[in-house]
Amino acid sequence: MAKKRKKPGGATEAATCHCLLLCQDFVEWKATGRHELHNIVGTLLAKEFPAVFGPFIVYIRLSNVYGEQLVNFSLQNADTEEKLIEFTARTHPQANPLGVVTTVVPIPPFEIRTPGRYILEASHSGIPIAVSPIDVSTMAR
Repeated sequence: MAKKRKKPGGATEAATCHCLLLCQDFVEWKATGRHELHNIVGTLLAKEFPAVFGPFIVYIRLSNVYGEQLVNFSLQNADTEEKLIEFTARTHPQANPLGVVTTVVPIPPFEIRTPGRYILEASHSGIPIAVSPIDVSTMAR
């Protein structure tokens, strides 16, 4: 794994997050390198709870990344801080700290037991670098 850049005083510098999204899917256009995100998730609706959601992807764009680095993700209840899912992804091994690196991580279906506010969080070197709120509620009848 590549060395992490050190700030004066010896602290490790975390990556900078430009975008953290939960999506249903994405397409990468080979001719242009552009990404098309499908169904960005801000709210999840269910008829009843517990409910199973997914599969999804996490789409994250980072800069200040020195080679291959680990990024940790979790989806947790905002009130209780109970973590529903946790996973780790690796950035591209040739990541340039002056460039932008995109990482797409598949997430298998998962269960949510109660409606409420949830937080998708990304952290690097133990430092939270981004959060994305997700509201989970019951469908109106």
